Amino acid sequence: MSSKQIELPEFPEFRPIKFEVKDSIERVTHRLPPYSDFNFNSLHSWNVDGKSSASLLNDNLVISMADYQAEDTINSIIGTNNTNETVFVLLDYLEQNGHDPVLRLVAETVVSQLDGDIYDIQEDRDSFDYIYNMEDMSNLSGKKFKSKRRSAQKCRDSNRVEVVTYNKSERIENGVFSVVAKWKLFKTSVPQDELDAITRMLKRFNEQDSVIITGVYFDDELAGFSIDEKLPDNYVQSHYSKTLPFYNGISEYLNQELAKKLHSEGYEHWNWEQDLGIEGLRAMKEGYKPVRFLKKYSVTRRKDC
Repeated sequence: MSSKQIELPEFPEFRPIKFEVKDSIERVTHRLPPYSDFNFNSLHSWNVDGKSSASLLNDNLVISMADYQAEDTINSIIGTNNTNETVFVLLDYLEQNGHDPVLRLVAETVVSQLDGDIYDIQEDRDSFDYIYNMEDMSNLSGKKFKSKRRSAQKCRDSNRVEVVTYNKSERIENGVFSVVAKWKLFKTSVPQDELDAITRMLKRFNEQDSVIITGVYFDDELAGFSIDEKLPDNYVQSHYSKTLPFYNGISEYLNQELAKKLHSEGYEHWNWEQDLGIEGLRAMKEGYKPVRFLKKYSVTRRKDC
């Protein structure tokens, strides 16, 4: 049964990011480009400590959440209504309450409306969302995709692989947990927060038509999965994706087959979120040749303002 929905309060009152505020958050975010950090399922699944919260200010979404990598709090905003005034109020609030007066992960749609004479705006490359063309990802044509195409084709030619997509009425959670447990054995460092976030995502899988889980099977054994969300304006967001490393080419095969399915349904853009400055993750995402980024920034008030 779906949770009863409730509204977010007006700033400076905050409400915890629970499933009950999904509609209230999406009324703001679905009007804007799909910046991954403000996606409800991202906010909700990563709220592993239960401390993330949200509010509305001038019909903009204000969030306070844990940093993905450090023991720190991120304060941010997304929206396009009275942005100069809204950001000024937020920074003033943070300073008056003993917090670092800085907003992070601020979308380009917000900073493009800010007065540069009032605010110091710094690009945050590690937080850029990678946006891919779904048709490119489904075809893997041309020289730039040569290695990806070969890997996917080699896996396909083995005739031992199959991709299956599950919707909310089908049970795949135990298989995903099994893949995650095996995947951990091959990683020297696995953030517990990420594993907890995947668990939280799966717990709400059967309540959402927009979320799909795609499994890739090798000899009838689940060898990887991708959890994705279908969004407005022909976008899809990739939330979590894991494949077991001892199956050569299986990641490329899964990505291509999933892209084919999504493209056939009319989806044109695939958001693979940010790389967090992690070298290997950046190399992998750049290797798929993003067509653009959804850029994010940090914002502070200039000292003389």
